Amino acid sequence: KNFGATEFINPKDHDKPIQQVIVDMTDGGVDYSFECIGNVSVMRSALECCHK
Repeated sequence: KNFGATEFINPKDHDKPIQQVIVDMTDGGVDYSFECIGNVSVMRSALECCHK
């Protein structure tokens, strides 16, 4: 919360792909998603959790 985060999601706590969990939580996807490690799989997940 010190950095402005309102939610924390641990992918290991869910059976669905994390992007689907985020889309469901936010009623359609997030406005912004940041991927900072350079992993292509994570890049794809970050994009897929945004609004269509």
